[in-house]
Amino acid sequence: MKRIKRHRMFQIYMIIVFFFASVISSAAAITRYTYDDVNHIIKVETGSNTFTISATGNSGGTISPSGNVTVNFGGSQAFTITPNAHYSTVDVKIDNVSVGPVSSYAFSNVIANHTITAQFAIDTHQLSIALNNQSGGVVTSSPLGINCGSDCSEVYDYGTSLTLTATPNGAYHFKEWTGNCTGSVNTCNITMDTAKNVTANFAFLITASADSNGSISPSGNVYVNNGENKTFTITPASGYNVADVLVDEVSVGQPTSYTFTNVTTNHTISATFNAAPVAEFMGSPLSGLSPLTVAFTDQSLYATSWNWDFGDTGTSTLQNPTHVYTPQFGNSLSVSYTVSLTVLNASGSNSLTKTSYITAQCSNNPVRIMRSGSVYGYYSAIQSAYNAATDGDSIQSHALWFTESLNINRNITLTLDGGYNCDFTAYSGNPTHLRGQVKTWPSGGKLTLRNFVLEK
Repeated sequence: MKRIKRHRMFQIYMIIVFFFASVISSAAAITRYTYDDVNHIIKVETGSNTFTISATGNSGGTISPSGNVTVNFGGSQAFTITPNAHYSTVDVKIDNVSVGPVSSYAFSNVIANHTITAQFAIDTHQLSIALNNQSGGVVTSSPLGINCGSDCSEVYDYGTSLTLTATPNGAYHFKEWTGNCTGSVNTCNITMDTAKNVTANFAFLITASADSNGSISPSGNVYVNNGENKTFTITPASGYNVADVLVDEVSVGQPTSYTFTNVTTNHTISATFNAAPVAEFMGSPLSGLSPLTVAFTDQSLYATSWNWDFGDTGTSTLQNPTHVYTPQFGNSLSVSYTVSLTVLNASGSNSLTKTSYITAQCSNNPVRIMRSGSVYGYYSAIQSAYNAATDGDSIQSHALWFTESLNINRNITLTLDGGYNCDFTAYSGNPTHLRGQVKTWPSGGKLTLRNFVLEK
């Protein structure tokens, strides 16, 4: 019995093995088999002869082939993972197990269903902001993120558009952007398509100007960093000189260069120029009774100093002087004066002379009667004074030329003194001239002439 049983089992085993081989050879859909060691039985499980690999990815790239991919039993399948432009592969998972951000993956000897999942993300780039002067101002962004001062670096998705705004502090001015932003406007539009570095430059402002007769360099709006020095060169045009330089509206003279040192605030500098001076003047009044006070007004061009000669030995270096004329009239009722002005500047000098420009007139009639030590009256002619005189009077006259006839017909005693100055205070040094006839009468009294010249 035992032998027969063993024989039967052997036969069965052989039949099963033969059947298994037949199934394999005929490509039956066998997916798993096991051998029972105790009962000497091979258990065969049959099913489909293909498997499915599910391939998926998010919107940032592709996986190829994608979707449900069919693979034969024991077969192989390769997948290619490709991110879109400006995206990167973050991770690839096989049956939910990460294999890293690989660009391809191959399944081999497939005997089960599988999954492959690709995850993509958009590229990011860092925006870094710098300030040339931490106290000079701040930079902010729209949309929000950058607030430098405090937050000067942010990471943005590829293609993000931002507007940067630079705002100066206190007396500072925004000067310019450097780096991936340029220009002097305090806003800058920037697109994050790569890593970007931007510097906002803040500075103090020196405004430099000059008139049309020269130049200042540098000119216009000149930006100077905190604590720096800045030198300006002032150059007159041909034939001109520096007339004045104003720094913050205060004159510093006529330098050809000026340096601001340790600049900590805003400033201004302006230059004016002039040519060789041109002398011109006026006086007022031009004539009048002595003593005559005349106010002189300078009307010169480009003058920086003045030398006046008033024609009576008087001088002045004032720009607009006043002068008092007190002439010695001599033999004239008026005296004219020639006035000169010489003006100077760094370019040279110029003079102007006005001949007989000022006339001072005698304030009294040229003849007077002195009676008992006092003035009795003033007269325009000697005969008029003689007719008004009384016995013992003295008739005095200026050192003038009188053209008149003198009729001595009164029985009085008189003295006729000539040669006086305008105010009768002293003899002028010149006699009085009487041109005409002098008639005397037997009863004409006595007339004593002194300092007179009688002419026909």
